[in-house]
Amino acid sequence: MSRLPIRIRLTLAFAFAMAVVLAATGAFVYFRIESALNESVDESLSARLSDAVNLARAGGSTGITMSDEGFTEITTRPMPSGTTELDEFLDVERPVRVRGVAVETPDGSRNVRVGATLADRDETLQEVLTQMAIAGPIALLLASLLGYYLAGAALRPVEEMRAEAAAISGSEPGRRLPNGRARDEITRLASEEGLTILLTTHYLEEADRLAKQLVIVDRGRVVAEGTPDELKGVLKGGAI
Repeated sequence: MSRLPIRIRLTLAFAFAMAVVLAATGAFVYFRIESALNESVDESLSARLSDAVNLARAGGSTGITMSDEGFTEITTRPMPSGTTELDEFLDVERPVRVRGVAVETPDGSRNVRVGATLADRDETLQEVLTQMAIAGPIALLLASLLGYYLAGAALRPVEEMRAEAAAISGSEPGRRLPNGRARDEITRLASEEGLTILLTTHYLEEADRLAKQLVIVDRGRVVAEGTPDELKGVLKGGAI
């Protein structure tokens, strides 16, 4: 891994982070949709259970009634109350969501429950998973390409400086790496913020360009002091 170019390593790190974000987002969306679908099914069950309870209290006969929505059962047999899910029920081989309650009728205690198949819910969730399986890798690929581009843009100044450093040789002692951005910041702080900045440098042309007041020190001793123009006049040159 350490032998890979830094641009590739940054892209891989970015892609991994994006994969985690996409997975977390996908899981959140999936469970939110599942919860919303279950709430819709429960609302339908509550309405049907209310009708079934009224039917039982009115003396409706015991038994099971099947329909496209699911089933309705009134019985004297004990059964769990509340909402549960069954893997299958009678001839219905798909999962069924069931809600039941015990009621008192003129003919005695009755247990009433209604159920709804979860085929539509499961098909919707499967479609969501399919769409995520298609869109997720595409989004990750696009994000990785973006990360590769941004990493290249961020590293471009470093690569330019590396190439410049490799080109410098002993035959060009005056050539040095560019540092214009840092020096531009010094100029901005001095002019816009009104700050007094103490700058030490071995490059006199840099001091000539940036400083208003110069002090030239040689072996710990001040040998010249003044503005750039004053020192140019003393030294009889256009540059210090």
